Amino acid sequence: MKQQSKIKFSIGKKLLIYFLLISLIPVIILGIISYSVSKKHLEDTIIFSLSNLAQDCGRKISYYVNSNYQNIKVLSQTDVFEGNNNRAKQKYIEEVIKSFPDYIAITVIDLDGKIIACTRKDLIGNSRADRDWFKKTLQCKQGEVVPLDVYKAETADWKMVLGYNTPITNETNKKIVGVLTTRVNMDHIIDRVQTLGKRIQENNHAFLLNRKGEILAGPDEKDFLTKYCLFDYPVIQKLLRGNTGISQYANDRNEKVISAYYSLQGEGKFDGWGWGLIVTKPIYFTFKSAFIIRNVTLYLLLMFSFIVIILAFVFSKTIINPINKISKAAQQISKGDLNQHLEVVSSNEIGELADSFNDIQESLQEITGKARIIAGGNLDVQVKLRSQKDELAISLNKMVRSLQESDKFTKAILNSTQAGVVLINSETHIIEYVNPVAEKMIGAEKEKIIGKICYKSICTASEGQCPITDKGITIYNEEKNLLTAKGEKVPVLNTVKFINIGDKKLLIETFVDISKLKQAEITAKRNEESFRRLFEQSNDAVFIHTILDEKILDVNKMACKLTGYSKEELLSMTTFDLRPDNIKTKIKDDSTTLKNKDSIFIEMVFQKADGSLIDVEISAKFIDKKLDIAQGIVRDITQRKQFEKELKERSDEIEKQNWIKTGQNELNKNMRGEQDISSLSGNIIKFISKYSGANIGGFYILNEKGDELILSGNYAYSKNKNTKRKIKIGEGLIGQAAIEKEMIIIKDLPEDYLHINSVLGDASPLNVIISPFILNEKVIGIIELGAFKEFSGIEIEFLKSIMENIAIGINSAKIRTKMKELADKK
Repeated sequence: MKQQSKIKFSIGKKLLIYFLLISLIPVIILGIISYSVSKKHLEDTIIFSLSNLAQDCGRKISYYVNSNYQNIKVLSQTDVFEGNNNRAKQKYIEEVIKSFPDYIAITVIDLDGKIIACTRKDLIGNSRADRDWFKKTLQCKQGEVVPLDVYKAETADWKMVLGYNTPITNETNKKIVGVLTTRVNMDHIIDRVQTLGKRIQENNHAFLLNRKGEILAGPDEKDFLTKYCLFDYPVIQKLLRGNTGISQYANDRNEKVISAYYSLQGEGKFDGWGWGLIVTKPIYFTFKSAFIIRNVTLYLLLMFSFIVIILAFVFSKTIINPINKISKAAQQISKGDLNQHLEVVSSNEIGELADSFNDIQESLQEITGKARIIAGGNLDVQVKLRSQKDELAISLNKMVRSLQESDKFTKAILNSTQAGVVLINSETHIIEYVNPVAEKMIGAEKEKIIGKICYKSICTASEGQCPITDKGITIYNEEKNLLTAKGEKVPVLNTVKFINIGDKKLLIETFVDISKLKQAEITAKRNEESFRRLFEQSNDAVFIHTILDEKILDVNKMACKLTGYSKEELLSMTTFDLRPDNIKTKIKDDSTTLKNKDSIFIEMVFQKADGSLIDVEISAKFIDKKLDIAQGIVRDITQRKQFEKELKERSDEIEKQNWIKTGQNELNKNMRGEQDISSLSGNIIKFISKYSGANIGGFYILNEKGDELILSGNYAYSKNKNTKRKIKIGEGLIGQAAIEKEMIIIKDLPEDYLHINSVLGDASPLNVIISPFILNEKVIGIIELGAFKEFSGIEIEFLKSIMENIAIGINSAKIRTKMKELADKK
């Protein structure tokens, strides 16, 4: 005999592992993808934001420093500095510093290093001959500037200043006759850096550092010109080496941060001096939403693991236990024990396997019993072939066939019937004959059945309660229980009536086993209960409804929770009642699609009982096409839709900021160089009009008295009676904007307000924007733009972002102009 193999890894454990793998792998993959995508998107967004903030601030600082380069060169060319009239020099620099509040001090030094004129009169007569910058400036040519990095100047009451030094030359032979110095206030740069810091959330700050790592600007003035606390960090070393980029590291508080560092490359003559900006943001707040997704995924993973283990354990038990029973019974049969009838109740393949096993076991018992009867001399035996290869049954039948001819017809009928047949003496109720089916159903050999009293062996009726002999019923045809040899009750369809065989009056009793039918009814009931339990406990809303008229037939608790209606309310409604009016036609189209297919998957909007709308996805399929009944599983996807919307909005915001930054950079290019006010005004209004989509533009500058706005540049203006070249403060919309210091946006203007001189003819714009450009809370001028279209939000935001740079550019041009005018007067 072949040795049986030992079980090394049970089916139950394999099923448990398979369940876990199949159910958890999608959750893990989805969680990893969601976390990675959201983290990457947030990282790109913050890198883009920090980089732009740092670069924008750096460019504006460079522009401010370079403007002061140009100013001192213009100032040094004034004729008053060439003569020996120190009193005239003193008067001139006092007039200059009144006009230019950015200057803290202006000093004129002779060739010996003696101060001969200074806005700090108490320093006149002091010597600067020992200063390195003074010696270096004497070696320069006309127009060259020796800059001084930020320091605390005596001439500025020890405030932080930028220093600019240039030689004063004789106009005739270009010989150096002295040195002119200006000390420029650092407040504008400090305010710029502090404003940048305030735009960064979570109490982080921005810092401006010099090449030594000293703080030039930041949140606390006590730290100025001291070493930055993270001076030895690699990110600061990269910054001070002139690099620009993004870095992640742990700061001095051991917080993980993401940092943008920007090395100033300078503007014009300003080469940056090794200055660098650094701005930081905590990684935790940057990736907060991604961390939430990660934590939720882990929680769902644990929850699903627990649920799957329980379900897998329960499910595997329903499979493994019957298989173990079948395996043990098979082992016993292999040892010769044929009394191994299985009681496995299942409507699946395991039930079929158990039934097949019982058929085999009963077949073996039957053949064994027949062989025993034949051995005892009773040849009234017929063994039913299980297949054409049933050699054992074929051999037995061949043995008895020649001995059964005389009784062939009668026994052929009795033995061929699929019902159990028993012949009973009507007087004594003793069993005289049983057919093979009856033997099988009773579970005993013919010899053990024949000779017994029916109501004491196979019948559940009591003595004297026989429906035929005692109650006078001619034919009894009812469901009843058949008693087996083991005392079990088998449900059967029983028929009893009188028959006469010779001079004997017998009762013929037939019965058909209906136990499987009864078991099927029980199974169907259990399946219905299981379906109802799953239906009610489902985490999704479930609707049972008709397809033709969409009438709701049944709903679970989640459907009530999802819609806000009670079950009674929903059962009085149709699915059309849950949709807003504007999509009901589409729902009818979806219903038609479902009729042509077995299932559909759609997304739509539901209207709850309180009138609010939610996004849902619906998986619908037919339950019974004949009865026109379908099942719809509905899931709320409002949060998913919101997340998709936020991703799109972030993408749109990045695109908008790119457009604004491009416009800012292009405007700076148009403003570069030593342009006079008229040229600069024209270049600015022409570029802004084209870039913002305006059809007409005007550029007004406030005069020295501060009471009139003068038209300095225009784009596409027509020579119209209403187009004024000078506008008083407070007069009209332009004059009012100068008083309010706020942008004014007007739609649907009168036809004669402005005219556009272009191929369109003299036509009036429909919309106008009037915006002041301001420096140090002082109005420098007004920009007026007109268009046939309505200005978009991004175009308005772009205009607001460039006003300060325009104010700085125009103010610098005015300073240069005024310096030349003062010089001409002298």
